[in-house]
Amino acid sequence: MGASSSKKGESDEEEEELTHVDTGDSLKVKQVLDEAVVKGVLDKGYEEVHRIENLKVILMVIACLFAMTAQFYPMPFPKSRPLLGVCCSGYFIFSGILQLTIKFVERDAVLVTKPKDGPGLRVSTTFPRYQADYTIKIQHDASRDITGP
Repeated sequence: MGASSSKKGESDEEEEELTHVDTGDSLKVKQVLDEAVVKGVLDKGYEEVHRIENLKVILMVIACLFAMTAQFYPMPFPKSRPLLGVCCSGYFIFSGILQLTIKFVERDAVLVTKPKDGPGLRVSTTFPRYQADYTIKIQHDASRDITGP
């Protein structure tokens, strides 16, 4: 009887906490489904590639540094016009590069994996608003220049 109670305790520890979501909130439903898909792929032994996320964070930090310099540099306004122009241009350029990276490199991917017995995977999902169809698209990731070896 003691063995069965210890197994029951182990299964309770392994059981995950269920996430309660309002089914009318389609963004939250998609987020929960995306997390489940990512967890399922990672549980199959694939490793996630973080280079795209790291690139996005670096671009965001550089854009924020330009914005902080424009805001807090200790120079009175009429003298700081050239500095403000450079900082606003830098912010615009790096924010634009970030948006282009999200649009054309990331392409709605929720997960990019390292190769495992072949090319890596790119997992994309779609969940159109006001519809009940959730689509998972799994492709071979051929973008070696971004994801690396």
